[in-house]
Amino acid sequence: MVHVPPRLCWLILLHLVGSGIAAEPVSVRQKRIESGLPPAIVLEESASEQLHLIDRMKFYKVPGVSVAVIDNGAIAWARGYGVRETGTEEPVTTNTLFQAASISKSVAAVVALRLVEQGSLELDEDVNRKLRSWKLPENEFTADEKVSLRLLLSHRAGLADYAGFRGAAPNQPLPTLREILETGKWTPAPIRVGFEPGSRFAYSGGGYCLIEQLLEDVSGKPFPMLAHELVLKPLKMDDSSFDQDLSPERSLQAAVGHQWNGNRLPRNWNLYPATSAAGLWTTPSDLARFAIELQKSKAGARRSILSPATMTEMLSTQGRDDDRDSKVIALKEGIAEQPPASWGLGVGLIGKPPTRFFHGGSNPGYQCEMQAYLHGGQGAVIMTNGDQGWRLARELLWAIGREYDWPEYAYHPEIKKVASLSQAELEQFVGRYQISSSRPSQRTLNITLDDDRLSAQILGDPQKMNLYPQSSDACFTIEDAMTLRFVKDETGTFIEVVSDLGWRAKRKLDEPSDRRQ
Repeated sequence: MVHVPPRLCWLILLHLVGSGIAAEPVSVRQKRIESGLPPAIVLEESASEQLHLIDRMKFYKVPGVSVAVIDNGAIAWARGYGVRETGTEEPVTTNTLFQAASISKSVAAVVALRLVEQGSLELDEDVNRKLRSWKLPENEFTADEKVSLRLLLSHRAGLADYAGFRGAAPNQPLPTLREILETGKWTPAPIRVGFEPGSRFAYSGGGYCLIEQLLEDVSGKPFPMLAHELVLKPLKMDDSSFDQDLSPERSLQAAVGHQWNGNRLPRNWNLYPATSAAGLWTTPSDLARFAIELQKSKAGARRSILSPATMTEMLSTQGRDDDRDSKVIALKEGIAEQPPASWGLGVGLIGKPPTRFFHGGSNPGYQCEMQAYLHGGQGAVIMTNGDQGWRLARELLWAIGREYDWPEYAYHPEIKKVASLSQAELEQFVGRYQISSSRPSQRTLNITLDDDRLSAQILGDPQKMNLYPQSSDACFTIEDAMTLRFVKDETGTFIEVVSDLGWRAKRKLDEPSDRRQ
């Protein structure tokens, strides 16, 4: 046994305390984060406040949240909150599965880059040279510039499919990749080149569907199997899989998706035939392992998933580094424009030059966020099973960033301004509106005015929401982060309300409604 003099012990202890290595217990830091969430939406000139995680889950109607925090290049802690399904007592644990949604693309990008390093693919060659099952149609936009794997990975391939994919019911036959690429029945439009490749950033889920077909053609293996062999198994992401056919055991491990109003999805979750774009089932801890591996590869660690040179390519801004692309990315991701954003190969990037990488995920019923730094070994992954979970995830990330002193991670809430309207203008909104998407239960939105304050309530729902006027024909709520736009008839009477959450309601003009309550 080595004897350490008492004086040296004290010097070591003082050094540890001074350097922050002798940190507080994890439980103390967790509690500060849990009770210190800053709101994602605030009224102009309102005072800043700190809110509790459990209260925010209720506020956003998100039943379950799972968190993994990265510090000093390792998972500092992971924890689940809430329940797997509303109305039950089954808790969310660190092993509860969530849909990663578009974070799937980051994992798929590493699968593709591993095949590049193995020599099966090249980043800058025309993808049609290796595609076998289906070819991307040539047109006037591809005459001079061809679509490459690099352009697909960085959303700069000129594809005009408008990003999204339609999910399928668990018992519904899934289409083939070729059917998705060719027909446009599962996407907003067929996968086609709509502008010059390389000219600008345009987020494309269809691009990753095309990547998936390319990977299967060159490897001869289904993408879920290929991803397991090249990424999930080497990184010990043992709870993760791109398989859409969940076993009975994994179904019991999966969090059920929930709508914006807190109701569970009618079929618990959707399945995604384009698995590389949106189909990964995983946990925050597994995604944290993935993020840590990217950090280690960037730092040049031996036996990393990718070489330092390839990882540097992945985590570097692709294409033009201009304000236009930065604004488009910031708008799409709902993030502040400063520091500027760009896109690498499979991940978003923040800073100029980039200092952190990220990807968000948004499937019906699931919202998640991955943030990590290129250097310093910090980051976090948040996964939720509610449609309003992205705002909750943002609040959690701000609280984590403050607690762990993340560099340049400032609080940027969405600031709402309340319009000043006359009494007569406020009274125009008052009435009962029949929600058109409802079932025969005849759900009705009731808008009332009390002491010059508008309120909205769906009859039968105990929650009453404050309704703030945004203009003479629009209002917003903070509880559901919803905007309501009102449509007038030829007499100037509001006859319909349209929600940005996807529903609309007709006014019941033949039914009297109390203007005040």
